[in-house]
Amino acid sequence: MKKQLWLTSLSSDRSIPSAVSAKLGPYGFDVAGSLWNDDVERMGWQDSRDMLINPALAGWLVVAPPEELAKPSVRYGLSLLALSVAARRPGLPLFL
Repeated sequence: MKKQLWLTSLSSDRSIPSAVSAKLGPYGFDVAGSLWNDDVERMGWQDSRDMLINPALAGWLVVAPPEELAKPSVRYGLSLLALSVAARRPGLPLFL
């Protein structure tokens, strides 16, 4: 049985999520995910929360180029999402 991973991609390159999924598939991981919604005012970070608190999920992958992580709104939104998830799934592994 494959373990489920959730991928949050902050890259504008839409080929990255499928490339990551293809690389991890042979190791027994089923990767699903979404593109990052950088809209802190409208709580765009909350889009992924329901999937991330799913008990069947084995881990959370965040793929981000350095220039995206340099943006305060991205760091703030990711922090809010991580704290929200940690309240419900304290042991969920996060890979950045």
